[in-house]
Amino acid sequence: MIAWTLWLIFTALTMIATVGFTSQNIGDVMAARAGVVSDAQAVAEQRSQKIAIAQRAADTATRARAAECSIRGPRCREDEELERQALDKLTQANNLPIEKAPEISAVADPGANMIATLLQRLGVTELYVQYARTGGLTVVPATAGLLLSFSTALLSSSRPQKRREQFEAA
Repeated sequence: MIAWTLWLIFTALTMIATVGFTSQNIGDVMAARAGVVSDAQAVAEQRSQKIAIAQRAADTATRARAAECSIRGPRCREDEELERQALDKLTQANNLPIEKAPEISAVADPGANMIATLLQRLGVTELYVQYARTGGLTVVPATAGLLLSFSTALLSSSRPQKRREQFEAA
């Protein structure tokens, strides 16, 4: 009875530690994946914004030149130069390298996401799948020794004659 009580206490303590370790490591991996996806999206958005700003500046310079150059003069030449500069900036913005998208899926935890998608009609969410995985990774190692001891006991009890012969031979 004392052994079973101690086993229950230490198994509970082991499971608490395992839950912390497992959930932290899985969470860290998911956070890193989410960060990579977020960074790639931010870079693409920045490139798009730079192109849009350069396009607006070029359009403004073109309109200013068109309005001023009905009569050719020094102001017209300045506006033409400003338009050329704005168009050069637009060309530079359009020539910005397109960052290669990360070679990972766009979700932080693709396994849990896929299972949740498959079981969506049953009300299974990604969070439930993550809880089940953490629970499984906690309970299975904690009970592995118990399973081994039961299987060993069953194995030895199924062969009493062989065990008797081994004992007598020794």
